[in-house]
Amino acid sequence: MPVLSLEATASTASQVKATIDSVTWRGLRCVVAVTSSASDLSTDIRTKPAQASSSLIASPKLLVDGKASLAIADDDQEGAAAVVVILDSQGNIIQKMATTVGG
Repeated sequence: MPVLSLEATASTASQVKATIDSVTWRGLRCVVAVTSSASDLSTDIRTKPAQASSSLIASPKLLVDGKASLAIADDDQEGAAAVVVILDSQGNIIQKMATTVGG
């Protein structure tokens, strides 16, 4: 009987850790606060977390001092279910949190 052996040589998962401290809405503007030791993280708001094409903002925004302010351009999205995602420098999702557009 054939035997198949697999060996993992390197992890493709991001080693970067982040915690979403808060997601605060003021109308269609979302302020995201994150705690992480990494300095090159960005954030996005998506309807489907794994699909970058489902983004509700123009482009992912870099976190500065652990914060980012993101504006939803389409006011028809108010009340829609969405997910705030935190991305590492390669665009991998390292953290996510469900939210409702507009709070």
